[in-house]
Amino acid sequence: MSSYKISVITPLHNVKLNIFNHCYESMKAQTIGFENIEWIVVIHNSSEEYEKSIYSLLGGYSNVKLHTLHDNYYSPSSPRNLGLDLVSTDFIGFLDADDKYTPQCLEVALSNIIETDSDICVFRREVELETKSDLILNEIVLWDQTQERIVVNKDNWDSEKLFTNIWGMITSKIYRKTLFDKYNLRFNHEISIGEDFALNAYAYSYARNICLLPQLIGYVYFVNKASLAQNMNISKERLIKYAKGFKTIFDIGLSNGLNLNDTMHHLLTHSVLLTLYGKEADESIKIKFREILEPYVRMLKPLKYTKLYPK
Repeated sequence: MSSYKISVITPLHNVKLNIFNHCYESMKAQTIGFENIEWIVVIHNSSEEYEKSIYSLLGGYSNVKLHTLHDNYYSPSSPRNLGLDLVSTDFIGFLDADDKYTPQCLEVALSNIIETDSDICVFRREVELETKSDLILNEIVLWDQTQERIVVNKDNWDSEKLFTNIWGMITSKIYRKTLFDKYNLRFNHEISIGEDFALNAYAYSYARNICLLPQLIGYVYFVNKASLAQNMNISKERLIKYAKGFKTIFDIGLSNGLNLNDTMHHLLTHSVLLTLYGKEADESIKIKFREILEPYVRMLKPLKYTKLYPK
């Protein structure tokens, strides 16, 4: 039996050390106690010099499990999957190397997932920009924010409020490990953008209870210009891979009975941006995108007016 209370998985790929230091300091500042966290850091497809820098920074902590991974995949899926294979505790969180937790995040989320006997605990995020010109992701949620927590499952969830905006992000959640073990949940490394949405489409459909924490801002998402989602200099092959990945996400969610209208609006809009502004998105790419994704465009229903989508 592990002596740690929770495991946190962080894939690390050449993130600037001054940026990663914010992630590192946020882990040490956790009110649950840094020594009570099993931190699994997987250094992915990075240079030997970079690996040495990370080992020099973190190698002295007994609770930090450092691993290196070199493969032909260029998304966080494979290092996260390696991390999942190494988890020794009953609960799992995911922290990206250029982001950070707020100090009480893990303590509050862990107590709530245990008290409510939930498989997933969801908290809110806020955005920190590298420069003012960066793309801002809207972090608005439609939950009742007058409540400290809300427990839902398939029998009582309001799907039009639950499956909106960034619901599929794994970083704003902690999970019960048995959910991954029982259903062999892993990230699909063939999906380049939104791989966490694909995993959560399964996780939400299998979860017994999901605990929402409307008042806890637990995660700070750093909009990094060098990140995959901000990069428009994408090869034709990867552009097509994006389209096929979005199709996979939609198929998984729809086959599991989830209301993905909002998610399809978001990802299909992202597809439009990729084909309009991607440097290699010529007419052949636009035609291929249409072939792959047009059936889902035809499924879309108009979005309702909310604080997320004002009139």
